Amino acid sequence: MQIVEVKNNLVKVSYDTSAESLILAGFIIIKDELLSFIGQIVHLEANSNGNFAVAKLLFTFNDNGVITNYNGAIPDFKSLLEIVQPEELLGLLPAQFPIVIGELAQQKTLLKLDRSLFEDKLLVCSEKEEDNYTLIKNCVRQLVYSGKKVLVIDSSLGSNDSIYAENIEGHIIAGKNFKLPLNYETINFIYEKGLDDATAESKALIQEIFLEVQNYVNTLPEKFIPFETFKDVVDSQYEELGLVELVLLKNKLLKYYEAGVFAQEQTEFDSLKTSLEQKSATILDLSGIDEKIQREMIAHAYSVISQLGNDVYVICNVGDTNSDKKLLKQIFTAKNVYSTIICAYSYKYLKELKQLSKNLILFAPIQQQNDFAGYNTFLSKLNPQEFIIYGPATHNLPLIVKLEEIADSRFKNLTQEQARTEAQNSKENLLDEQIKRDVDEIYTVPKVEKNLEEEFAAEIVEDDLTEDDLDFIEDLHINEDGFLDEVFDEEKKSISKEVLSEPEEKETEETDIFSNVLSQQAKELEIEPPTIDILPVKMASTPIVPIYSAEIEPKTQSDALEQGDSVAHSKYGKGTVEKLITYGSKTLCSINFDNVGRRLLDPTLAELKKI
Repeated sequence: MQIVEVKNNLVKVSYDTSAESLILAGFIIIKDELLSFIGQIVHLEANSNGNFAVAKLLFTFNDNGVITNYNGAIPDFKSLLEIVQPEELLGLLPAQFPIVIGELAQQKTLLKLDRSLFEDKLLVCSEKEEDNYTLIKNCVRQLVYSGKKVLVIDSSLGSNDSIYAENIEGHIIAGKNFKLPLNYETINFIYEKGLDDATAESKALIQEIFLEVQNYVNTLPEKFIPFETFKDVVDSQYEELGLVELVLLKNKLLKYYEAGVFAQEQTEFDSLKTSLEQKSATILDLSGIDEKIQREMIAHAYSVISQLGNDVYVICNVGDTNSDKKLLKQIFTAKNVYSTIICAYSYKYLKELKQLSKNLILFAPIQQQNDFAGYNTFLSKLNPQEFIIYGPATHNLPLIVKLEEIADSRFKNLTQEQARTEAQNSKENLLDEQIKRDVDEIYTVPKVEKNLEEEFAAEIVEDDLTEDDLDFIEDLHINEDGFLDEVFDEEKKSISKEVLSEPEEKETEETDIFSNVLSQQAKELEIEPPTIDILPVKMASTPIVPIYSAEIEPKTQSDALEQGDSVAHSKYGKGTVEKLITYGSKTLCSINFDNVGRRLLDPTLAELKKI
């Protein structure tokens, strides 16, 4: 091998195929007199002049073998070039608790990465279900074998529901042995999503029924009511009031009932919690449920995990319909949860997920991707059942891995050794703590004895807060999640600094292949604008009553009202305004009518005349 050209961090070399076997994503060492380099092959070509490869410089190292990140220097044309054996380079990757990812493509070398890969927002882009299944099975088996609890949330199983049977003990099927509880949040969901075709006037009439049911649910110890009970309430209201608007709601509830969405008994929604507590691995199969309702079930699953108090590794498949920005916020901020998200390249929130995730697994896309333009060189050359893995877990080296089911023998020895290491570390930590306590006890100066009055006075001084202390506490700004805004803002800033973007591709005229590669590498160095805040720090609290602005111009104009005014309504008759409730930009009137009792009305929808 010999260097023929150097441009910035790219080195073009010529080589003889009979003597050297270079492969895409392989590595070479460039030994200079003063400083040596490690480069990764990012392009291969052959023409009438010979065979050529382009390597991107990644690291430098000196005569003592100390490796550092590439420092911007370039090698001499007379440098000696050698192929790097992959196991030598992979030994630099952190793997305190190793997970076998697979073999490096065409190199027959096993790639082992640290378990933190799954703890640091892993994003998987895949468009083939069979690839997803193989990857998930490999990950689940190793996480379970290392003593971790795993939940797989899959919306695409269908007839393949037995694909994880050998590896996952708990099988929860939505609509059969798992249903949603009808509580405050799901009643809001029915109101928001179940009445899409209703007019604003209809919603205003139906909201009173929901308000009464929600208030009743909050008085119950279990905070839920059987679904048939709620259905009976709506039926009785229809028979009593004869409101045509309730027919729409009745039909929607009947569809929910037939699909088995909401629980009749507590055991039907406790099944997920029970499985997570008792089983090492659980799958929540959502394939038989409408995608809009899948979003609520995913959100409920994350709420259940957060209440358990134990760490759970979640692998979740999301799509355009079964997820939204609010759910993504819950996924990435949930307590006790390490999430791996799987989505297609066409997912509408892919750009935001890419900004939030740190480690990536990319399978071959159907179409070339602008979102991952920096990897198109590798993506376009992936063979079937190969993927790229990239991120802090690989020291930001894009590695091509062959996807195949991993035999137990390839990771069980690693896991057993890891378990022994964890046990040894735990014993050493306990011993260190005991030694520290003993030393503290030996060298602690005995307290000088005081009389009781002096001790009592000292305790008061230590426990009481001074006015300065109180002023300091009041000055701290704590958000709704219990974090200091200043700390959270700094954390967001640090995350934003780590994000890189791939700018939009521009049409340019390139002179040769080497220039094409150079242009592509230059794009990778551009810094992306600040991270889009798709998941705001603060979320509006759930209102006591779900209220919706009319999407049409109001047909009525009510008089200006105050508390205590007597009013008249065309349907409810005469009444008295007991309270004005301000919600956002709206004002609602709680009115006690002589004939029908208390009603909560929106004066922009219901005409109220002062009398």
